[in-house]
Amino acid sequence: MAKKTNFYTDSGWAGEKYDDALTIKEIAKLVRAELRARFPDCKFSVKTEYFSMGSAIHVSLMAAPFRALADEAKTHTQVSNHGINEDARLTTDAKTVMVKVGKIVNGYNYDDSDSMVDYFDTNFYFHLNIGKWDRPFEIKAAKKKVSKITPVHKPGERRLRS
Repeated sequence: MAKKTNFYTDSGWAGEKYDDALTIKEIAKLVRAELRARFPDCKFSVKTEYFSMGSAIHVSLMAAPFRALADEAKTHTQVSNHGINEDARLTTDAKTVMVKVGKIVNGYNYDDSDSMVDYFDTNFYFHLNIGKWDRPFEIKAAKKKVSKITPVHKPGERRLRS
């Protein structure tokens, strides 16, 4: 794993999972898998975008077993990865999830940018959303946990006591 350690700016950083050999498509696949494992009751959309001189990963929380937006009339919103806990548009549950999502995604990123001198160097740009403009966020019931223990007796069969 090649970790970025040589930064141009004083504020440069690299996530703990950053590897310069990973493509954005590979990172998106890893993020999808980690989100699925960490939040089995939530549905996320993880998309990549490529443009001149860069790329981006868009992560949208599409469904969860809780209300994500404080305003019940709202169906989607963009969320800044900075200051999620201060965002009054989000519920406490949504803030908790979105902070964790940001840490997961930024674990694969690095940023060595300095806007004061118009210098931008990042592995990818990161956009965070709840719902999308064309697909609203939905509240869905949590998945039922299925027991993996199989009964020793058949249903309807009497058990013998020892």
